[in-house]
Amino acid sequence: MITNYFKIAWRNLLKNRTSSLINIVGLGIGLATFIFIMEYISLEKSVNQFHTNVDNIYRLLNEDKQGVTWSEVEPGWAQLFKDKQSAIESYCLAEQGIGQGIVQNVEKNLSFKEDRIGYASGNFFEFFTFNIIEGNKTDLKTPQTVYLSETTSKKYFGDSPAIGKSLTLNNQFGKVNYSVKGIFADISQESDIQYDMVFSLETLRSAAFLNGNGWADLNNFDSQFINLYVATAPNTNINILEKDINKLRSEVSKEDDGVTFRLQSLKNMHLGTSLGDQMQTYGNLKYIYILSAVAALILLIAWFNYINLSTAASLKRSQEVGIRKTIGASKGQLIGLFLAETGMITGIAYAVAFIGHDHAALFQFIDWKSLEHSIITIVKCVDLCFGCIDFSYFFRGILYSICFVKFQTCRYIKRETQR
Repeated sequence: MITNYFKIAWRNLLKNRTSSLINIVGLGIGLATFIFIMEYISLEKSVNQFHTNVDNIYRLLNEDKQGVTWSEVEPGWAQLFKDKQSAIESYCLAEQGIGQGIVQNVEKNLSFKEDRIGYASGNFFEFFTFNIIEGNKTDLKTPQTVYLSETTSKKYFGDSPAIGKSLTLNNQFGKVNYSVKGIFADISQESDIQYDMVFSLETLRSAAFLNGNGWADLNNFDSQFINLYVATAPNTNINILEKDINKLRSEVSKEDDGVTFRLQSLKNMHLGTSLGDQMQTYGNLKYIYILSAVAALILLIAWFNYINLSTAASLKRSQEVGIRKTIGASKGQLIGLFLAETGMITGIAYAVAFIGHDHAALFQFIDWKSLEHSIITIVKCVDLCFGCIDFSYFFRGILYSICFVKFQTCRYIKRETQR
């Protein structure tokens, strides 16, 4: 019986090719667009959440009297906070900007200008959860050492082993040789911290490697050029800790510049906590809300388009339904027939949506952020889409099948409809 329902549904689709095609393509495009937008939103919301200790990691920000915040701070605060505040278990300094320069593989006569490079504390790969493919996480504590991303390693050394090889960095701190001590997996778009090369910050502790740039002294309290992340003890009251470090700041600072310290959770570093959050972020929560509304609107338009076209097509079949009732078709059989047709159109529309989605991603027709997202997240997006659409179309199938079932048979045959 069920097979017969789908055979009849398929024949009706072929019989009404134009309306069926418009229904399927319109619904498929709407679903594909919805999935793309939800993937992007899900990716944005997942940024920085993969770090093991994400609940206890905070970024130190400066905030002026106008509420403007910025992330570059003086490096001298790091060790002082660690020594004076028992709630701070560890810290990590990381910068991305002052280290930019020309990196050279002298042996192969290769040189490139690199922008996604920087200096970081020796515990960088212990503090954050980035995957080390080769080498030891702790070797960055040694001066004149560097860790490369997997892609960057192949860029400079090809398929040859990179561990133990040398690279030369020529920047504002002079021309310095670094030994490759580790290879890490390419950092995905799920992280705001983006590096292709991580150089040991311990190198800059020696005045010999500062090249006269005294402002980069890692013990100074005057030059703001580096990001400071702190790991707090579990269940630390962040409001109290903020007051304590600001009290310490007022004791150390020579003048009242109207700047206070704020602690921003690593979880909220990308989008913030709310639309009213004034702390500096890498993303924009407002755009996420706008995109969510757009996705819902697209889904709603696709649904109304489907309902309207399906209703118009269904009303033309009143005579067919009347004849089926006359020859003994039961209410359950008529309901099954309409649900089969609804299910078939919806299923084909899903297939069109996924084909469109895959081809758009394959040929990069949509150049948003890289959607190299986890399969679990994509499945969640698709499940949400399926849940909303399936409910709507199941409701439509039941509604119209019941309406037709209650119509009087004589009126069907006369091609009249009565609500």
